[in-house]
Amino acid sequence: MSPAIVSYIITGSFMSSRISLYVATAVFALAFIGCGGARKQTSVEPEAIASVSEPAITFGTVAEIASGPVQVTTNPSNNGLGSYHPDGSKIVFQSDRDGRWQLYQLDPVAGTEELLIGSDANDENPMWLPDSSGVVFVSDRIHPDEEYARDIFFFDPVAIQTATLTEEAADDWYPVPVNSDSYYFLSEREAPAGQAPFEVANCLYRGSFDGTPATLVAGIEVNPSAPADLEDGSLLVRTNSGQLAQLSADGKLDPLTPMSLMCGTASYSHTRKIATLNAREGEVYQLYLFNLATRTLQLVETGEGDVRYPQFSPDGNKILYSKEIDGNFQLFQLELAQ
Repeated sequence: MSPAIVSYIITGSFMSSRISLYVATAVFALAFIGCGGARKQTSVEPEAIASVSEPAITFGTVAEIASGPVQVTTNPSNNGLGSYHPDGSKIVFQSDRDGRWQLYQLDPVAGTEELLIGSDANDENPMWLPDSSGVVFVSDRIHPDEEYARDIFFFDPVAIQTATLTEEAADDWYPVPVNSDSYYFLSEREAPAGQAPFEVANCLYRGSFDGTPATLVAGIEVNPSAPADLEDGSLLVRTNSGQLAQLSADGKLDPLTPMSLMCGTASYSHTRKIATLNAREGEVYQLYLFNLATRTLQLVETGEGDVRYPQFSPDGNKILYSKEIDGNFQLFQLELAQ
């Protein structure tokens, strides 16, 4: 939902200002743009960073690649931010083929795509719940004329009904289901009034699907993004300095990647105990595998084109990601050796 001009300045030709990406510029330490709410973080302020340590990593093999990458969407529009159904048979994703972001469902075996939710709004950043009971997503349907006031919704595919999970004047975005009861999300609720759109800090909340008020997990002094659930109640997050870090239950940040590697979003496989992320040292975001325990980083060959928003399949055997090709973003998939 970021202004389109920002998209053109940063990427030249881009699917829209709404697709999820992280970009480092001279002005911003991070621009995390749209498609599910992810947009931005500001220049690094010393008091806002819990740690600026430079952890050591090694490059090596985290997992063997069995096959791929294979392009799984072909519609001549922008298709991205895919999420696997818990049984792996379907993929929900967003597409702008209708002139606005809408949620579609893909059968990767048959290669068929169908509209999942039709609305007059921009619906983005879909994520299947682990128990397959529904899809959580972000939409501007409550505040259609306000760029930075999206909310989080839940779609029941059996009842074909949509429920509102948050309704705030501030921007709520990037929902990440934990289980059938709760989800994490980013919000600008705690940010001081009057800040410019690309200077607003994020806080991290844990919401409930039963309507219980959300609880604050990390405030704007942490300014996290891209949460992923780890073991023992900790989270994998992206810091304001562009590092991946482990955020403990008591709010301590342990940086995992060096500051020279500008990280984007990450997904964690509880089966394999490894993460996948997009990151860059030059101009192009590439796909990586990362073993948090050994601090081993593996660059995965995906060919030309910026890589965005990698997601593990529920069994940890596949990785779904968005990649720019021929001026638009498409979904790609690769399989890891078991």
